[in-house]
Amino acid sequence: MTSRHLQRHVVYLGRVEGRQKALALAASDLLVIPEWVGLVAVDSLAAAIPILTTSHSPEAEYLIHDENSIFVDHSVSTYAKAIQELLCGDSQLQQLTTGCRSASQSLSIELMADAFHQGVLSWIESRSEQ
Repeated sequence: MTSRHLQRHVVYLGRVEGRQKALALAASDLLVIPEWVGLVAVDSLAAAIPILTTSHSPEAEYLIHDENSIFVDHSVSTYAKAIQELLCGDSQLQQLTTGCRSASQSLSIELMADAFHQGVLSWIESRSEQ
């Protein structure tokens, strides 16, 4: 795929919310966010759409390089090359999509609530031992 052909398949949306975000995610194969992913990391996993980003802030903890996302250096040429490689070669993108699905199952609201509940119980128990 040439860079000219690639440009017809890459659409800059900026910030989208609600129904528009759901439609955009449904039509996407890859989220390209150079930095400050924020809660889009959760959207990525829930929608099973990998993120291409740069190494940065704490939300990257949800994302695992080469498993459900790709992290590249802060370089325009490196970033552009990664976009082209991901969109032109199906196998890596498919593996990342599968990784997003797997991660989303291990990061459910139920598991988060369970962990929070266990944390509160542990804290109560530690206070009663003092």
